[in-house]
Amino acid sequence: MGPEDFPRRNALVSRHQALGSALDSEWNGMPIPQSYATDPYEETAIVRSKAGLFDVSGLRMIDVSGPDAVTALNRMLTTDVDRLRPGQSAISNIVDQDGSLIDDVLVYRDGPDAFRLSHGGGRLEEVIDGFFQGLDARWAKDDDVHILSLQGPLALDILKPHADFDLATLRYFEHRPAKLFGREVSIARGGYSAERGYEVFCSAADAPFLWDSIMEAGKPYGACAASW
Repeated sequence: MGPEDFPRRNALVSRHQALGSALDSEWNGMPIPQSYATDPYEETAIVRSKAGLFDVSGLRMIDVSGPDAVTALNRMLTTDVDRLRPGQSAISNIVDQDGSLIDDVLVYRDGPDAFRLSHGGGRLEEVIDGFFQGLDARWAKDDDVHILSLQGPLALDILKPHADFDLATLRYFEHRPAKLFGREVSIARGGYSAERGYEVFCSAADAPFLWDSIMEAGKPYGACAASW
């Protein structure tokens, strides 16, 4: 089974293959680099001591908008999204009437009536319509967006010279639109590596350029590509 056999297209297929990935695994219908030719233990050590670039585009992204967007999301989530300012995000959950988990999400507030939801392999899309019934709000999947995550203590040093704002001022669970290496992106501070990290949301068309640019900028710092 190859990357062409999965329903979602990954714009970084050639980059992952060049690093030795067979791309025969998928997550949420998108091929992912389960491993590279490099030693995964060495990759982990580099992430913890320098920086590693992950492709986490397999996450599912949903855009939510409309005058009743806050009401719809507060019906759905265990977090009061009205407490988020534009540019803030929060971890949340969707549960059923018995309190059983349906899905876990990250909710990003982009504006007064504009949000994004990032979710993994749960059942959000099976139940989401019910929360929007009777409301002036809408949701749509974004299958174009790609997410590059640079994780590690040197992530700031690598990205800061190439962002059009002072990246050091971005606090944990904050995000903002920006230009990175001259391309329009959204940058969020966060991650899962126990180190400083940034997630770069970009178009599929820009993903290869940004991957190459981050990898090149990371060379003097000893950064690596990190597999799953």
